[in-house]
Amino acid sequence: MSGRSSEKLPYSLFEFPNGLQVVFWPLSGVEVVCFGVRVRAGGWCETNLKRGIFHFLEHALVQGTKNFPSFRKLSQRQEDLGLRTDNGVSGDFSFYQWSIPKENFSKGLELLAEYIFDPLFPQDGIEREREIILQEYQDYWDSPYHRFVKALSESFWGKDHPYTLDALGTREGITTINRDDIIKVHRKWYKPRNMVLVVVGDLKEKEVEEVVGKFFGAKPSTSFLAPLSFSKPKFQKNYLLWSENFKQVSFCLAFPTFGYKERVKKEQLALSMLSYILIDSRWSRLSIRLREKEPLAYSLWGASSLYPQGGFLDINASFSPENTEKILKVVYEEVENIKMKGIENDEFERARKYFCYESLMGFDTVYSIAINLISYLFREGKVFLPQDRIREINKLKKSDVERMAREILVYEKSTAAIMAKKDLLEELQLIRLPW
Repeated sequence: MSGRSSEKLPYSLFEFPNGLQVVFWPLSGVEVVCFGVRVRAGGWCETNLKRGIFHFLEHALVQGTKNFPSFRKLSQRQEDLGLRTDNGVSGDFSFYQWSIPKENFSKGLELLAEYIFDPLFPQDGIEREREIILQEYQDYWDSPYHRFVKALSESFWGKDHPYTLDALGTREGITTINRDDIIKVHRKWYKPRNMVLVVVGDLKEKEVEEVVGKFFGAKPSTSFLAPLSFSKPKFQKNYLLWSENFKQVSFCLAFPTFGYKERVKKEQLALSMLSYILIDSRWSRLSIRLREKEPLAYSLWGASSLYPQGGFLDINASFSPENTEKILKVVYEEVENIKMKGIENDEFERARKYFCYESLMGFDTVYSIAINLISYLFREGKVFLPQDRIREINKLKKSDVERMAREILVYEKSTAAIMAKKDLLEELQLIRLPW
């Protein structure tokens, strides 16, 4: 084991010789331990693989392991231990986040190791999962909104860009993935060097080291996969009119941003604060205009989403068709106002205070602590504590957020998208949009 920090910190951070990174946070007085693994294997990694292979793999793991060779026996073992599991696949990783009574921690981690490293992948189990995944696929794409978001993503990033690859995969991928495909990607990607592990609970550091070392640290890791790195398109003004038999109107305006590997934390926070003041809070400028002053939109949301390279700040709303022109005009006005006139002192101070509170609240449960620790370690290679975030927040000045607004809120690079009925879209094509 190597890489332990000498600084006195509320957590332990270490790495085993096989490349597995581990973060442990001792939390006294709780009877539940949360532990989990993230594997660098997600939808974005599938450009040269059958689409949906990692999601299929995540499903196939439930069909049995060496010592619990069936879905039923594995499920019974999980329930006997009191395990609560949360598994899934995103763009850049697969995750297995489990919670268990403290007394069963060692047995639970042993089962997770067996679950991840020693699955059986029985052929009949794979076929059962295929049917389940196809039903999941159909259910997901039955949603008009999901189809709209997919089209918007391809319009924004460009068709077949890795960021547009949904982890659920494609029907062709799901129907053609076979047992050999699953075994091949499992052997290549599910290696300790390609993983990060977290443990949070009322445990001793030595105990965690021994248990993790026994079940994960001794596993061989012969392959190394380079960190994900993606090119960004040359963004230019773009419009998407998406027809669905949809009574309401869905609208999105997306501005390209930088990625979390491209800018320092202070600039990332300035972008988040800009989004918060403009759209992503109950008292944001657009919420006040579209919900309080006039009841124009029943659903309003937005955020800044950062990927390794690139990202976006988006403004979203759902509303009745008769409000379309008014809402588009208000969005344009508020974007221009924040760019040209800046933000008020009270807006900035209120946002800064909320961000500090939010930083503390992100560490309010065993589960949330585990998620925050593993997220930062996985994506940035280090842990970022609430006090670290608060320190960076307090460095921010109003001018930093205003400068970010002028940099990011550029209509010449934005993508505007509207989903509505065909006849309404035909009317909109005759309207001169504000931007």
